[in-house]
Amino acid sequence: MSKSYGNPQQTVLSYAAGIIDGEGCLRVSKSKPYRTDMTNPSYSPSIQVGMCNQDVLDLLKRIFGGSIYKERTHNKTLYRWRINSKRQVIMCLKKVLPYLIVKKEEALVLLDFCRKIKPWRKGGKPMSSNELALREDFYIKMRELKQGEVAASTECKDHESGSDSQTSVGNAEKSE
Repeated sequence: MSKSYGNPQQTVLSYAAGIIDGEGCLRVSKSKPYRTDMTNPSYSPSIQVGMCNQDVLDLLKRIFGGSIYKERTHNKTLYRWRINSKRQVIMCLKKVLPYLIVKKEEALVLLDFCRKIKPWRKGGKPMSSNELALREDFYIKMRELKQGEVAASTECKDHESGSDSQTSVGNAEKSE
């Protein structure tokens, strides 16, 4: 007979938080202007998890939305779940924040980024210098939090061209 521990929804969210804590990447991406009507870099939030087991990522997609990408690396198939809209990132972080341990500070900074940046209208006038400085400050803060961080099995990937991959987390060496 199995013993029930608390609310099943809390159990699933704490499990999801553990996956994000251990295998995830929280970041503020910075992309160079990629169209002629863009004068400023773009900054966007994202959360992603890469694993060989797609079932776990399907669970994250059911809970938080997003997309799953399939890629081939080192003769293995890797699946990568990703959310990168402010709305999805805020919703995800609000649900897992109480359970995060390792990435709690990154989550707080990313949540603050999502709440404080103003929407930028594509094709509109350039961002103010204050807005650009605010975005750059968040970008730098996230990079500083990641100094020395190494993911167990995957690295941060950005599926958009022109983005800065310097905030990626490198592969850990295999230990035997």
